[in-house]
Amino acid sequence: MCSKGAIGRQSPDVTTHQRCDNAWKGNAVDKASRRASRKAARRLIPFLILCFLVAYLDRVNVGFAALTMNKELGLTAEMYGLVAGIFFFGYFIFEVPSNLILERVGARRWIARIILGV
Repeated sequence: MCSKGAIGRQSPDVTTHQRCDNAWKGNAVDKASRRASRKAARRLIPFLILCFLVAYLDRVNVGFAALTMNKELGLTAEMYGLVAGIFFFGYFIFEVPSNLILERVGARRWIARIILGV
């Protein structure tokens, strides 16, 4: 059992003392880790929800645009589905090399390149 003051007892052997110190340090590390995780979650989760909402609105907007776009361009529903599928396939194909480059050059430079390049 780890207690901070063992006055009046014989001094414990080194391994028991080291175990007690490690247990006290482990609790502090666990508390700091939990505190950091909560802080990160409080900051990231609202941002991620906002990103999800924007992505959802973007997808819905494409569906609404298709209503009038198909009529004006003379596309059938099957043709629109094929065009949308080709777009998302191309998006998927270019996403893999983009993530590989991101890993190599770092997020700060790659996101700056995306912002300036668009």
